[in-house]
Amino acid sequence: MTARREAQSFIDAITGTVDAIMGCLDGLTVDEVNWRPAVPAPNTLAIIAIHAQGNVAQNVVELLGGEDVGRVREEEFRTEGDVVERAREQWSQLRVQVAESIAAYDEATWERELHHYTDQTMTGREVLLLVHRHATEHLGEAQMIKDLILARRGA
Repeated sequence: MTARREAQSFIDAITGTVDAIMGCLDGLTVDEVNWRPAVPAPNTLAIIAIHAQGNVAQNVVELLGGEDVGRVREEEFRTEGDVVERAREQWSQLRVQVAESIAAYDEATWERELHHYTDQTMTGREVLLLVHRHATEHLGEAQMIKDLILARRGA
């Protein structure tokens, strides 16, 4: 696989997954986007949308791209209120940054070993795999929460 094709594969996988997370917000009220399922340590759809973006930004743009994004992870989990429009605007801008960052990575970025904030050592390529896996996990969570919300409507 050529470097350009590999980069595009990562761009498509990561942005497509976050696009799907953002799609889970469609057609919901503010209360529904902020609803917490009755399970231990629940997330809301608002939290998932903001957190997924924060994780992508920190890893793709900051860690690998070298551009400070000023992420404060703890704040993502306090997200509440009418945040859908802000989340969509933020993702619209970040989506472009992600594509530009990954497309600009040179071979050294792909192969360089980094100390990741999870306290692991990994290559740039492994960081992108981790980013995609993390976003995919949250997509499944978001889809389940939306299904629960829609089921509550029918009750």
